[in-house]
Amino acid sequence: MNNSVYPPHNWFEVAKKILIDARNNIHIADFKIKAKMKPLIIGHSYTYVLDVLNQLIVYGVILIYDGRLSIGSTDGIIWIQSALQNGYRDAWDMVEIVDGPCDECKKFDQEILKSIGDSGEKFVIYSIKSKLPSEMHSKIIHVADVNDYAGYDIYSPSVNNIEKNVKIEVKTSTRNRDQDIQFFLSRNEFEVGRRNRDWCIVFVSIDNGTKQILGHLYCYQIESRLPRDVDPSANWQNCKILVDTFLLHGGLP
Repeated sequence: MNNSVYPPHNWFEVAKKILIDARNNIHIADFKIKAKMKPLIIGHSYTYVLDVLNQLIVYGVILIYDGRLSIGSTDGIIWIQSALQNGYRDAWDMVEIVDGPCDECKKFDQEILKSIGDSGEKFVIYSIKSKLPSEMHSKIIHVADVNDYAGYDIYSPSVNNIEKNVKIEVKTSTRNRDQDIQFFLSRNEFEVGRRNRDWCIVFVSIDNGTKQILGHLYCYQIESRLPRDVDPSANWQNCKILVDTFLLHGGLP
């Protein structure tokens, strides 16, 4: 599914303003008066605003009770899951107005999350191949294809030093933020990273339908942030981490 399937940017801009009014339970009559009084902006005419409002009502995103707008659900939008999977920021921004702050784990089931992860791993392999001589491509191993518990997804020669091999854990996100990256790390991944200096995380972004490598970081850069087991009867297994993008080393390891 490509970008032509989704509404244009100005549709989302209008929809987000309508949703904010709906959060405040504005009366439909007051909403129309407010829309008429706004300065004329190309793509935001009064007629267009009402058209977007009517579409949101049909989708079930906007509900009307006692003449007042209120928030419904995005479940009735047939293209919303595809837009979120493809990292369309406008779609994510709109969904967060409806549902509050959310991430992939709240919006996607395990099958979709695995599909997103697989696509990121394949993109990293493709990117590695583009930087290594063809005779070394056979040394790139997609470990996650045969072993989900290795603690990393790809074993490959380093693109910066072909005499060195690296263990790569790939984290792929469709919810893109400019200043930080949020991801989940398992205890197994952490332990493998802690024991192996050649282990790192490569971050892949799916942003408005385009994949890109944001950079990579090593376990020592985040180790101090992770939980500590304080009792032998309780231990952490998964952890959500937020890191600033300036911590990343550029490109591939």
